[in-house]
Amino acid sequence: MVTMHGLFDLKPGIEPGAYQDAFGAFCRHLKDQGYVTGWSFMRRSPHARYDRNSPKTAFHVRIDFPDRSQAEACYRYVAANDEPLRPLHVAMNGKVVAATTQFFLLETVPGDGGSTGNM
Repeated sequence: MVTMHGLFDLKPGIEPGAYQDAFGAFCRHLKDQGYVTGWSFMRRSPHARYDRNSPKTAFHVRIDFPDRSQAEACYRYVAANDEPLRPLHVAMNGKVVAATTQFFLLETVPGDGGSTGNM
């Protein structure tokens, strides 16, 4: 599995629920197109003892892809900036502070890796 992770802050006055609605619409469209298998939207929960070099941003998103080729295909689809995805992407991105955004892919390491279950 490959996952895209995003860290960011919301613009002042934007409620988490408004972002969640926009993110959900964006991800449902990508799922309907066959690119993604799942997603989540989370808020950082600071903890004095758990936190070590933690991000300063408040929010995190995760988008799951079945494999690297689907992640690449999805990237090309989003980057094309065409209808009907464009307004969904603009509505979602318009709610975040661009200067705080970080995006990256993570890939499952082959083998057992000590995993006790699915994410």
